Amino acid sequence: MTIGLDLDGTINNMLEFWLRWLNNTHNTNVQVKDVVEWDISKVYPNLTTAEIYKPLETPEFWSEVSIQEDAVQVIERLRQENHKIYIITSSHYAILPEKLKRCLFANISFLSKEDVIVTYDKSLIRCDLLLDDAEHNLIGFQGIRVLFDAPYNKQATIFDFRVSSWKEFYILISELTAGAPRPPHSRIYQYKAGRGMGKTAWLHQMIYDTTHGVSSVITSPCYLITNSKYDFDCFCRSYFERFMEHCPAKQFELNQQVEKNARFFVDMPSTFPFNSQAFDSFRNAFISRDHLVFLADFETTNWHSTH
Repeated sequence: MTIGLDLDGTINNMLEFWLRWLNNTHNTNVQVKDVVEWDISKVYPNLTTAEIYKPLETPEFWSEVSIQEDAVQVIERLRQENHKIYIITSSHYAILPEKLKRCLFANISFLSKEDVIVTYDKSLIRCDLLLDDAEHNLIGFQGIRVLFDAPYNKQATIFDFRVSSWKEFYILISELTAGAPRPPHSRIYQYKAGRGMGKTAWLHQMIYDTTHGVSSVITSPCYLITNSKYDFDCFCRSYFERFMEHCPAKQFELNQQVEKNARFFVDMPSTFPFNSQAFDSFRNAFISRDHLVFLADFETTNWHSTH
């Protein structure tokens, strides 16, 4: 897959440091969460355009801007998996050299200028997928449009997928690369990623966000599959305990009647090994049920090969 990645606000944390520079210079206290529109001048009504953009024109600024959490590891992993990666940026020509040198290449040493494409119209780019934090950059793009979540794009509608972290983006790419359609008789969601990519932590964060009003993906009632009914070798105990702290979960029995909107959570293969009798029992139980099931930690498992 040929993947285009936006730089500012997607690979790096430019906005956070931009606000810090402006706040320190002008004695203001604007936070990232306050920027709910693309135009940053809306939160600095007393500053001129020149004053607002001055930090971006300062070479030292780009030495301070950090890279998003997990971005380096995910980009490197995608390259190792033979995806073609290009940095697609609409940066102004006057600041581009220092930005690339001090921010991009200084932090992601395996990238070079041959991996960077500069354009103000990203719809001209011929990639399979584009990841960007700006909705207007996705307009007209002919591939898969992925929006990187930010406070200023909450109202966006022009995208195919929205991700809130680089780990979630990696999981999405893994799903899209698999290319196998989900069985039409069941609503089963797979999240595949390699070891050490924090799949369990990501699943817990999704649950936590939902139960704290950040997201509406997961709702009660919830059922957590544990080794109370099956002969599972192990289960992530810390994950189970944190799940119970934030999400009112119930023990699940295979033949019991469950609510229509019930959600199920299984951590695999921590819970049970693929192609085991327990896995077959669980899979067969849901072939005719219309329940949403999140199956995490699928490094070597392919659900679709079992149908």
